[in-house]
Amino acid sequence: MLFALAAITLLIDVATGRVISANPALEAETRLVTPGSTVKPFTVLALREQGKLGDDPRVTCQGRLTIANRRLDCSHPRLAMPLDEQAALAYSCNTWFATMAKRLERGRFLALLRRYGFWATGAEMQLTALGEAGVSITPLALGKAYRRLAREAPMEGLRDAVEFGSGQLAAVEGLEVAGKTGTTAAANRLSTHAWFVGYAPARKPEVVVVVFVEQGKGGATAAPIAAEIFKKWWKLR
Repeated sequence: MLFALAAITLLIDVATGRVISANPALEAETRLVTPGSTVKPFTVLALREQGKLGDDPRVTCQGRLTIANRRLDCSHPRLAMPLDEQAALAYSCNTWFATMAKRLERGRFLALLRRYGFWATGAEMQLTALGEAGVSITPLALGKAYRRLAREAPMEGLRDAVEFGSGQLAAVEGLEVAGKTGTTAAANRLSTHAWFVGYAPARKPEVVVVVFVEQGKGGATAAPIAAEIFKKWWKLR
């Protein structure tokens, strides 16, 4: 039933980069869309690379956020404690990323995104850091970017996202999954597209899964499809 949704799905081998499955393959390779919150781990990489996290990278989230006349309020539960980078990834806190994006050097940030396969112009840095404007990517390129992430810089916040944060519906019993949800406005702004990108096992990644759904939300729509793909792979492994 899950796969009746109009989804693009990918399964990629981490060790070799081989695409194990892609459906539909042409759209996976050519469909260029904004990545939404799936870009956030790369925003963290840019902050680390530029030494911009500082001694105390914590931000208190008030829940409400407006950037360039766009409402991008946080959808996670209200949290009493300030969030650091790990918690911000786990809960996909827009406020944390928008705040920290102000510290980034524009040219170096865009260069990092391009190294990982994003088409990045950075029209509005805060929106780019949230994956909402000035950045786009294909599902295949995003899968390859997460393959590099899995090999070079696994992030605890991505594991936490599936354990207790925004990606809980991607969880699979007996398999530790790490990943990131994404919900981004469609071109007409009347609906949203849904993403989930992740890898497993979280501590020693073997496969990357990418799910893009034409209409929906990352945590509710794309994450359960990813769980089914991970589950099937785990069973046949």
